[in-house]
Amino acid sequence: MTEIIPLEIIIIPSGEFDANDVQALNLTLRAELYESAVESAEFSTAHIFSGGTKGLEGLNWASLLVTLASSAPALLSLFERLQQWLDRNDTLLVLTAPNGTTLRLQGDLDDIDLPELVSQFQEGVQREGGVEIVVESGGKLIVDGDVIGGNQINDSN
Repeated sequence: MTEIIPLEIIIIPSGEFDANDVQALNLTLRAELYESAVESAEFSTAHIFSGGTKGLEGLNWASLLVTLASSAPALLSLFERLQQWLDRNDTLLVLTAPNGTTLRLQGDLDDIDLPELVSQFQEGVQREGGVEIVVESGGKLIVDGDVIGGNQINDSN
């Protein structure tokens, strides 16, 4: 039996967006997530898991509580959908799991190794205390401050 996990997805738009614009983004993302492997995607007006909204005071943001299977195919489907979303929307997406694992996605993610991202996220969700994963444009994958994949910069000058 596949385990079902809840995730909070926080949408933080770049630029000048009012509360109505942010809510429209939230509605659109929710509808699109149902085209992936999510079991449910419900609106959330309060921060659910720790760590996701730190530093968001004064910004317009929206939140969805999503449940899906913790299997690699389900997570891959979700991450592919979020990648497509980011291609069309100038936003930061922050995913937070109950154990504190956070995943920050922003910009052009076409070069990201999605199976590696799924693997790192699954490991983080299983780890006590979680991990922080950041995906940057150009396919750079950073887990707890360590570059795991993508364009690595050699600082040994």
